[in-house]
Amino acid sequence: MNLLVHNGRLLFYGGDELREISDPTGTPSIANIYDDGMGFDLLQSMDVDSVNDDELIRPVAVRLAVSTSEGVYYVKNVGTNSGLPQPWVFRVERNAAGTDIGTPVATLPEGLVVTSIAWHGSSLVMAATTEYKKLLLNNVANGDIPYQFWHLTGGSIGALGAPLGDQGSSPGVQPSVDDTVCALLGSRQNLLFIGGRKGIWVYDSIRGGIHPYIESHDNPADAGVFHSMGYYVDTNNDTRYVFMGATEAGSAITLTKNVDRTGTTVEAGSGEVYELESNIFDFRYPLEKKRLVRFFIDIDGQGDEGEWKLYLSVDDAAWNLAYTLEATDASPKSGPQWIDLTALSEDTENLEGVRFQYKLAYNETGEGTARATQVRAIGFEAVTGIMSPAWQFSVDLGQTEIENEVLDPVTTYTALRNLAKEFTDMEMNVYMGEDNSQLYTNEKVIIESVDLMTADANNWTAKVTVSRAVGQTQ
Repeated sequence: MNLLVHNGRLLFYGGDELREISDPTGTPSIANIYDDGMGFDLLQSMDVDSVNDDELIRPVAVRLAVSTSEGVYYVKNVGTNSGLPQPWVFRVERNAAGTDIGTPVATLPEGLVVTSIAWHGSSLVMAATTEYKKLLLNNVANGDIPYQFWHLTGGSIGALGAPLGDQGSSPGVQPSVDDTVCALLGSRQNLLFIGGRKGIWVYDSIRGGIHPYIESHDNPADAGVFHSMGYYVDTNNDTRYVFMGATEAGSAITLTKNVDRTGTTVEAGSGEVYELESNIFDFRYPLEKKRLVRFFIDIDGQGDEGEWKLYLSVDDAAWNLAYTLEATDASPKSGPQWIDLTALSEDTENLEGVRFQYKLAYNETGEGTARATQVRAIGFEAVTGIMSPAWQFSVDLGQTEIENEVLDPVTTYTALRNLAKEFTDMEMNVYMGEDNSQLYTNEKVIIESVDLMTADANNWTAKVTVSRAVGQTQ
């Protein structure tokens, strides 16, 4: 059951109808304000074991109704004719006459089940999974459940992504995951907090993506997900987040983190690493080979107890550490400055490729005064195209000899044309000047084109254009 307050009214949604509790402090009464006619939510069959406390997802983590500036949204998981579940999204709002009007506004794809929703910015965010059967069993012994996140914005449905990567691109194939990241806990500014079994994640609407936020070092591997969050003021008068979960035995466990660490002491967060991975980028040249040459990074508020690391992946290869900004290095903190990648002493061997991806990692290096830190901007510069020498020369096809045997002109011409079509590497010596001095020895070239200039019984001449093969240096 989800309790919520909307425009001074106390409402609850129990998986079937949206109801109002009137006069909750006096003589309460319950009235139905909207019935969508689709019966009970499929999650009514979800196992809730209050004796052994072995649920993967506690009932308190299942939230399917939320109050927003646009009305009350709720999601109902219903069966379809195909036998698959499907989430329906409804919005209930009251008109000027005081009548509650409910409207189905969207559906998610068949096969999904939504277990948690939240209002973030101007979007309804939904946590969904395709593991319907495992969800109904709801037992930590059955392993973790992969989740993906969707949003409803301006009446349109879209996908936000999955915190643990691929969600099974082949029909009926599910990935192996080591966490269940599913409980939408609450929203503050650009951050939407998500509870997992091992800790807390965030969806960041400014930088994009779903990222680890804080990891539980005490929560046992077989405990359920973190299900609730709130705020409190500690003895230092600092406002802190508090996240609540439970162990396998059912005892409560909490994680706390400062809302704003400016001027405060890093306590529970010492030694943690926060990572952000970019989307793949190709500088809008999807097929050309490129070389990264430099980048800039603009960091705000690093402080003295943390460091940033930049990792690069080229053409989907493994991550390589490209740059480390130590806590004592103040150069990028004063504004964006270009940093030469090719001159760095760390591992930047692989800077050439077609497409690239970067990962930023922030490491809280120890206790002490640490300011809240963020990356304002990051940019990369690459070069593409190679200045390569080319040569043109005429070939008398009728005088071509190999081992003192004159070749047939048509055979020679056809062979050259085939080499040009195949871009086959070959070696040649280049002579220039009146004295035919040798300019290049064993130069690896490719034939760009072969044009027949004359072709008669006495004169077979072709113009051949060659260029240095890509990847060769003088």
